[in-house]
Amino acid sequence: MLTSHPWLMLAVMLAMGLAILAEALWRWRKNRELPLEDMISGIGIGGASQLVAVYLQVPGLLAYDALWQHARWFDWDANAPALWLGTLLLYDFCYYWLHRAGHQIHWLWALHGVHHQGELYHLAAGLRQSLFSPLVSWLFYLPLALLGVPPSVFMVIALVHIAYQFWIHTEAIGRLGWIDQVFVTPENHRIHHASDDVFLDKNYGGMLIIWDKLFGTYAQRQDNQPLTYGTRSPLRSFSLWDANLQIWRSLLRQARALPRWWHCWQLLWRAPGWWPAQTVKLHSDETPWQAGAAPFRQPQTATAQAFLLWQLAGLLLIGWVCLCITLPLHTGWQIALHGWLLWGFSNLCYRIGDARLATQREWSRVALLALPLAAFSLIMPDWFYTAAFTTPWLLLGGLACAIPAVRLWLLSGPYSAHGKISHH
Repeated sequence: MLTSHPWLMLAVMLAMGLAILAEALWRWRKNRELPLEDMISGIGIGGASQLVAVYLQVPGLLAYDALWQHARWFDWDANAPALWLGTLLLYDFCYYWLHRAGHQIHWLWALHGVHHQGELYHLAAGLRQSLFSPLVSWLFYLPLALLGVPPSVFMVIALVHIAYQFWIHTEAIGRLGWIDQVFVTPENHRIHHASDDVFLDKNYGGMLIIWDKLFGTYAQRQDNQPLTYGTRSPLRSFSLWDANLQIWRSLLRQARALPRWWHCWQLLWRAPGWWPAQTVKLHSDETPWQAGAAPFRQPQTATAQAFLLWQLAGLLLIGWVCLCITLPLHTGWQIALHGWLLWGFSNLCYRIGDARLATQREWSRVALLALPLAAFSLIMPDWFYTAAFTTPWLLLGGLACAIPAVRLWLLSGPYSAHGKISHH
């Protein structure tokens, strides 16, 4: 919906950026670690998920609209305040069960676990989302269509709900007294992201914490009780694809080791960590979890940090143009352009761990962009040399070519950190 209001979306992006910057400054003044690579990885994974959601959320929206059109039980006045308030309450209730299922069902955890992989708790880490979550999440909201909530109201409430959850991913805001007892706040959600035994599978609420109190999943901590963030199988990587595929790979390895097909079926639907009795437990080569362990690091040189910030800004700006400004492109070309951007976010995260291979991948991405631009100039010279220079395509094409070129120059220069950076 924000894509139909480009300047509003740009304002939201700028506001989020300023909030992330302010939090980074707060952490610096408090001597709290916030590695740039951790922040950029969170934003990169989040940006990639939003690109993919443009397509993957379509089936869910179509299903919701069809159910509302043909099977709704009630009709409501879309302008009634009671409808909006009631929808927000019911949406949060549905979200609670979606969120709880995402922790208690193994294959759903493979989707939701991406959000929990960050080993530091900050606003940018809160943007981490699975590429594939939109394929499933819509199922939990279909009851709202049956109850007659119009799709337009549903979409606005969904945006409000998502926006609310941004601010709760921070350590800069402490306890809020009685507000912590009613709403989901940073303190409540910090507990949810903790992987310590006492806090596992607690505080699932999105806006209201009352659902956790009603259904026995509420937890609070004592003063200064330390929290260990991340998952029980630490990712140890900032890669976009490692983040999205880690749990799926583990699930596949476990399924292959099971002797019976019904054990594989149970493995999908039981909670993470389940294993059939009297069956030899599969040995895992993953890094063991430790309470209070130091967060994973892949330090970057000053030049690499400047380049990563520049590349991130360029990708976000090009993404904003692609999603919000109508370009004179065939649908197929738009999809290809979104895929090219997804490749860019992937390279951005990959660059943190392996500069040399990221450079090779980036050369391929620049070449891939140059081919369609050359084809345009030959097949449609009138459009390419006239109309293109009076539309946002000029901005898009110029940035898309210039930013990777600057990146390549930095990476191949004497100050770049070539090769794989050691893990600390």
